[in-house]
Amino acid sequence: ITDPQWKTKIETPYSSPCLAKSILYPVLGNHDYRTNASSYIAYSRENTRWHMPNRFYSLTFGDQLRVTALDTAFMDACFSFESCSLNYLS
Repeated sequence: ITDPQWKTKIETPYSSPCLAKSILYPVLGNHDYRTNASSYIAYSRENTRWHMPNRFYSLTFGDQLRVTALDTAFMDACFSFESCSLNYLS
């Protein structure tokens, strides 16, 4: 979370007046596992605009929209609800 790329690749590009107040809802992809994938989740504690509480999560906007962020690039062990996307969807 101290990598300078957070500034150059996330904070600066999304700091224009029209995007500065936007919340970012990222999802991990296969390329994110080349680095420390857990740092993407930890960054949520550093930047309030970055909302990524887990590898997969759901958001509800009003009563008509639910968005599910699902990381399908990670091989699931399915030993617990927190680490298994198949259990999460059921």
